[in-house]
Amino acid sequence: MIKTAVACALLVFAASSAPAETRPAVAVIPFQALGVSAAEAHGLALLFETELVKTGRFTVIEQSRMDAVLTAQEVSLSDCSDQVCAVEIGKLLAAEQIVLGAAGKIGQRYYLTVKLIDVENGASLSSENEQRSSLDEILDDLGSLAARLSAWDAAPPEMAYLDGGTHGMWDLRQRTDHPPVESQEEFVAWMLQHSPEEEKYLRAKWSRAQVTLQWKDIRNGRVLEAFLRTPRQEFARTRNVEVVYQHMVLDIGHGQTISGPHLVARMTDYLNPEPEDKVLEIGTGSGYQSAVLSELSNHVYTIEIVPELAAETDAIYRSLYARYPEYQNITGKADDGYYGWQEYAPFDRIIVTCGIDHIPPELLKQLKVNGVMLIPVGPPSGQTILKITKTLDAAGNVLLEREDIYGGRVKEVFAPFAARGGGVHSQPSDAAGASP
Repeated sequence: MIKTAVACALLVFAASSAPAETRPAVAVIPFQALGVSAAEAHGLALLFETELVKTGRFTVIEQSRMDAVLTAQEVSLSDCSDQVCAVEIGKLLAAEQIVLGAAGKIGQRYYLTVKLIDVENGASLSSENEQRSSLDEILDDLGSLAARLSAWDAAPPEMAYLDGGTHGMWDLRQRTDHPPVESQEEFVAWMLQHSPEEEKYLRAKWSRAQVTLQWKDIRNGRVLEAFLRTPRQEFARTRNVEVVYQHMVLDIGHGQTISGPHLVARMTDYLNPEPEDKVLEIGTGSGYQSAVLSELSNHVYTIEIVPELAAETDAIYRSLYARYPEYQNITGKADDGYYGWQEYAPFDRIIVTCGIDHIPPELLKQLKVNGVMLIPVGPPSGQTILKITKTLDAAGNVLLEREDIYGGRVKEVFAPFAARGGGVHSQPSDAAGASP
């Protein structure tokens, strides 16, 4: 995820099986959160440390002792905000378990997320408070967050992690629970037990899903489930149930919009990634499209050119980790997506969510053979959404098969493909006569 989106805390402690007098202690690194002052964050960390001690499972390692150990090893905590780094710090301190914590502010709402990680096997458990209107309200949640962590003594069965993963990703291949899709009442009842969503959103989402099926925006059962699992209201920057699932574009600030549910459903259905496919999204925006894709693929990469929007959306993902662990499989950055993401290339699937008058050559290079790209191509007045399939002929030459996902019936207007430094990307003048 984008490292600037939210600062993290590192807490290190050992399991509670040892007698109290010999129990390894918890070491709390004061954390800062997006939109929270250093003084407020430091106070929040100290109070959380107190709540951990109150559970009876943890004792505190003094800051001076921890600093001495890390200084001797020439280790700095200033850049340590991911799970791999935290585990290494835990080993240096001879801790059996660690906690990564993240505090953030989304709009006018605050949240706190903490993750307990076993140093030996990498198993983890996330816990968080509901979004609150003030830091004072978050203080009331600290005790319950600490209690949830103190009750954990093994990797929870519903949490699964990728072999060799670097930050404890959740593995879709081990999911065994699936919502019923034959009846609205059965679906709502199941989701109320298995998700944090409110009934009003579940019913609105179900109704919209039925229309996507009628219009053949969704034809694949896995895509239908992904649509039904994803809480659009968390990304739409509005929680108005009358608006969130309407067939309309919504403003999300920063000059950007969230596409309507039918468009997201159709593009996802044509992309249709498998769990081990690597997917690149150009234009993170609200985060909704990548959230849907994370229900289908363990490897979602997304690029947003507006840094403030990238940070805002990343904070939303982080605030939802405990309830939607699959969002940990989304890796993002703020950059110009025209050039793709060479570090993680090649990709099995690429989806572009901004309009352009040609297909960026670098994206084609980073698309695997037999890979699929979805991209809106055309003038600013309206684009054709093309499904591009990259293949090779018998002589090894690259072939591009094009398909209009609406069969010529519909053109959509996307936000323009913005360029780094201002302006938009357009077809080079020496290629103006070429077919897109």
